[in-house]
Amino acid sequence: MPYNLNFFHDFSVGGLIKELPTVQEKYARRIKRLYNILASAAPVLFIRTQLDEQSAKQLTRILTMQFPNLVYTILVINPETEELTDWDISNVIKINIQFAENSEAMNPVYDPLWQTIFSCFSYDLID
Repeated sequence: MPYNLNFFHDFSVGGLIKELPTVQEKYARRIKRLYNILASAAPVLFIRTQLDEQSAKQLTRILTMQFPNLVYTILVINPETEELTDWDISNVIKINIQFAENSEAMNPVYDPLWQTIFSCFSYDLID
């Protein structure tokens, strides 16, 4: 089934065929790790940006269907808009904010707004 995924940063220019096995192994490890986390009893925080209400509903349906015992929250961070409505979707928190216009703004280390957002959650980082 095609998923229309692009891997812009995984291959050097002209290195697709030579580097493909290494990249496939990397993503196989990541997928296995994700499935292990989703099958565990640990609560999971998914962070998505620029997600619309319909896509959030679809994601919650898929997660509930595939992982019925999963305890999770989806944090949706959208750019500031006129629409400030609550989606009223279980397990989904939507925040409308505008980040600074620089590449460092999306890095939690550099933007104090991220510190404020994450202070609302209790979480452990998994390597």
